[in-house]
Amino acid sequence: MVLKVYTSGSSGNTIIKGHQQKVLLTLDSYSIPYENIDITAPENKDARNTMLKNAKTTGNNKVPFCPQFFEDEEYIGVRWRHCLRRGGQSYVRQNRFF
Repeated sequence: MVLKVYTSGSSGNTIIKGHQQKVLLTLDSYSIPYENIDITAPENKDARNTMLKNAKTTGNNKVPFCPQFFEDEEYIGVRWRHCLRRGGQSYVRQNRFF
């Protein structure tokens, strides 16, 4: 299984940028392997469309904000804390992603 983290490399929102950095640093600190997919890169157009089609929005937003989490092609959430709680520490210990 591959954890895919969809991020935006050109976000002008400093809150979103900070949240994305925090997520990636947390994954690195737990030594959780992941694939970071920048949806703003032209070569990731298909991945961006897949993310937009399958990800859920929060609140009144019409477009899902990054980061978004997928396990292979299955959508698993938008909040990294929610994803960690979903599987708990045992998920990490079992070499699972979340």
